Amino acid sequence: NEMSSAATALFYTLEPPFVVNFEMPSPVRFLQVTVELELQQQADLDAVQKHLPVIRNNLLMLFSGQDYQHLRNRAGKEQLREAVLAEVRSILAQRAKRDGVTQVYFTHFVMQ
Repeated sequence: NEMSSAATALFYTLEPPFVVNFEMPSPVRFLQVTVELELQQQADLDAVQKHLPVIRNNLLMLFSGQDYQHLRNRAGKEQLREAVLAEVRSILAQRAKRDGVTQVYFTHFVMQ
């Protein structure tokens, strides 16, 4: 049931935070975001750590391709969060045959 799965959830923060520059002539110069993954079990966390270079690379590409105007509202951030979740799930499915990433959270999100 959902209560027991929530009680056993593991969290893993992708450190350091992601920092990407936006294309000019945007008045906002960069995005800094901390991504935290919610995982079902230790084997999922191990798979994330093992494939971290691929995850970080792909997420950097994803973040750097964003339009800052789109990220100014909650809907845009939510779409990005869903895209991050899909990307991490895809990497782990292909490389580790794991599907235990249940959620992605942005625990720090700054545009400057």
